[in-house]
Order: sequence, then C-alpha cells, then structure tokens
Amino acid sequence: MDLKTAGRSLRRIRFAETEELGKQGKQKRVWHQGEGVDVTTRVNWLGRAVQHELSMGGRYLHWTRDGGVRTAHEDDGDRSVGKKASVLLSYDAALDQPLVMSAVELLDAAAEDRYLQHFAGVLREVLAPAMPFTDDEVTRMSGAGPRPTAAPPKKGLLAKLLGR
Repeated sequence: MDLKTAGRSLRRIRFAETEELGKQGKQKRVWHQGEGVDVTTRVNWLGRAVQHELSMGGRYLHWTRDGGVRTAHEDDGDRSVGKKASVLLSYDAALDQPLVMSAVELLDAAAEDRYLQHFAGVLREVLAPAMPFTDDEVTRMSGAGPRPTAAPPKKGLLAKLLGR
C-alpha cells in the first residue's frame, strides 16, 4: 500500500456525540476512512483529543492522553460473534517504530484535518528522542526554507559607552 495515496484518501465519514458517564462527560467520536486505513478520534467536551486509533493492514496504533502510544497486531484467535474488537488484538511488548513512522507519513499526506494533524504531531513527539533530525531533514519534511541564523546581539547603549 502506498502511504501517501492512502493518506490522501482519508475522509471524515462520521462525527457523532456519545454520552459517557463519569468525569469524562459528553464526548465526540470522529471517524476517518481511506484506502485500507481507518482512524478514529475521541474528543472530550473541551474539544481536545483524548484518544486516537489507527488501523492499517492488520496493524494498529492506539494513543490515549493518559497512556501514550501502543502498537498492536491482529490476533489469529477466536473470532466468534459478540467478541469485542480489543480481544482480537495482541499488544506489542515494545513500540513498533517502523509502524509509527509509516503512520506519520500517512497522516502527513492526509487533508488538513485538525484531528489527523494532532495525531501526526503526537506520533512525531514519540519518535523525536529516537530520531534526531538534521536541519536539512527538518527543512525537507516541513517544506519550509532553511532555518534562519540568529543575528548577533545588538550593542546596547551601556556597551557603547563602555567601549565594548
């Protein structure tokens, strides 16, 4: 699957309010679907994303504001009717960084959607400690020009008077 094509195919197909009890209050669930990709986002009453899920080719990414990012894969176990979807997943012992990098590439290719861009940003933060980027790589990824160099500090009146 071409990640950029899959990312460009993501479209918001459902936006629904769900009634939740407890301190979370009323929440919204936003669902995006594309070629072989599904992304769901749960948004709290303040409009902040509290959970993102991405499924792509039998692999899963799950992020919660409190729990961070986890990766999982489909379990080949019992698929009888009535089983919860979470029962069909086996969470990875360690974060699958290639999957996270693929998800960032896919989400970057998606349309300007604040929920998808938030998810990409969260995943970039997870990758940041493991992948230091050079200025050239940052420029290429962001599409921005080279980073400006800082101008030398201007001499203040006191420095001029003291001859420094």
